[in-house]
Amino acid sequence: MTNDEFPMTKEFLSPNDECKTCELAGRIGTFVLRPSFDIRHSDFVIVRTAVATLALAIGANTNGFAQGVSPNPPFSIQQEGESAWLVRPNGERFFSLGVCCVNQGASRQEFDSANPGYAAWQHYADSNRWAEADLKRLKAWGFTTVGGWSDFPAVRHCGAADLAFAPVLHIGSTAGAPWWDMWDPKIVQRMDEVAREQILPLRDDPRLIGYYSDNEIGWWNAILFKMTLEQSPTSGQRQRLIELLRQTYRNDWSELLRDFEPAPGVENWQELDRHGMLFLRPGGNGIRVERRFLTLLAERYYSLVHDIIRKYDQRALILGDRFQSFYYPEVARACARHVDAVSSNLNASWNDGSFARFYLETLHALTGKPPKQSWGLSGGRHAEGTRRRISQYAPSLAENPLRHRGRLVPIL
Repeated sequence: MTNDEFPMTKEFLSPNDECKTCELAGRIGTFVLRPSFDIRHSDFVIVRTAVATLALAIGANTNGFAQGVSPNPPFSIQQEGESAWLVRPNGERFFSLGVCCVNQGASRQEFDSANPGYAAWQHYADSNRWAEADLKRLKAWGFTTVGGWSDFPAVRHCGAADLAFAPVLHIGSTAGAPWWDMWDPKIVQRMDEVAREQILPLRDDPRLIGYYSDNEIGWWNAILFKMTLEQSPTSGQRQRLIELLRQTYRNDWSELLRDFEPAPGVENWQELDRHGMLFLRPGGNGIRVERRFLTLLAERYYSLVHDIIRKYDQRALILGDRFQSFYYPEVARACARHVDAVSSNLNASWNDGSFARFYLETLHALTGKPPKQSWGLSGGRHAEGTRRRISQYAPSLAENPLRHRGRLVPIL
């Protein structure tokens, strides 16, 4: 069977499909089904059921810097009644079927013959021929978007003018945000460099929908509280946490002790200014302070990535940082103030593949933005080879349709 002969429908994938990661977005907005073509095999297995949710804002924020101006009009999000639609620059509604991980697999240097994964160089003379073949298949199957973790330098030079792009930038995670000091000029500069390197080659491309700033950042309130207290006393992030504690407890150490237990050697504000850890006291309200601090960090992160992206591109949509399959309300509210879409993975809640409806409804209520859903699938022989390191496998999508139908029905 040749590359162009693999059958696929928009509803279900057959076991003969070449797919790694699929995303299916729901009725409000667009459908997105994202397989990867870095594998070549006939057995299709599920390694995860990660569902990404995009809550779409209305239009793009165009307040930016002069160097980010593009001559091409942007994609936009337009509200019509109770539905939000992604709209092409020419005004047409855009039904986005997107594919993540469109890449060439293992390089010659990385290829392991003892554990072979997909390698484009085994099948194509060069990257141009690989990209032309993959984009031809995508278009034949009705796909319209190349998503995150794809080889954009290769695919953007092909003549597929009607395939849109939506890359993941990893602005924060590459620089250590939000875990390290987000007020450190060196970290902010690194975030700027990461964004600049990826945005400049793409920003003038009329096929660009927008950017994900990051993917599945660890917004864990207790861990962020702990990691910040472990930073040096010169850390701007730690200093802001201490200031929040002083304001909350009115500089009264005895009030702080009602909610926290200091580590040994920390007996007053002056010592806490220099070093030391605080632990939640059972029965106290310290968790409320940790959540207020999470709000502060989220506001800092989203304002930073917004300004950095807008510095280099004023037209593209900002698509959020793809929450893990949970979110803190504080983070969702902060995110909504700085992005054009708030995004999240959504894993199945039960073994029948269905999920809790309140997840999306609450996200919509917190952000005021309509949700778009997706799921993830992967093949047994993929970029990491044939050795299975993940236990959550099913023989094929076709052999387990009820699980996936259970996820689709509530969405639709």
